[in-house]
Amino acid sequence: MESELLGLAGHIAAAQCRFLQLLAEFDRRDGWAGPGLRSCAHWLSWKAGMSLRTAIEQVRVAHALAKLPRVTEAFAAGRISYSKVRAITRVADHPVDQPQPEQVDDDPKMPDQPGPRWAPAQEVEQTLLQVALGGTAS
Repeated sequence: MESELLGLAGHIAAAQCRFLQLLAEFDRRDGWAGPGLRSCAHWLSWKAGMSLRTAIEQVRVAHALAKLPRVTEAFAAGRISYSKVRAITRVADHPVDQPQPEQVDDDPKMPDQPGPRWAPAQEVEQTLLQVALGGTAS
């Protein structure tokens, strides 16, 4: 029974990944647009019967997947769950290989001090994926 449950969990994750990939494309094409509709999340809430908050989160994660090819591959293979993907996108859904303006240390009085370092986005994604593969969604 355990094997069947885990197999089904993997199939559910893979289906959820495909759903989110289609959702992102649907949103990019404005497939949801129509009278009285405000957003893809609004359409999803109405048509799929989920809360607006859940729909907003689904659309956010759907778009974030496009920037996370390794995570998407593991998700599509059923190796990580939607809960883990959602957690990853919360911390990886912004550019990490470029400093933010407020983070740049250009104080001329401290020329010998090393400035902040940023890991390339691919390294950050790989690290987060390894944590997800070995840990719980929490």
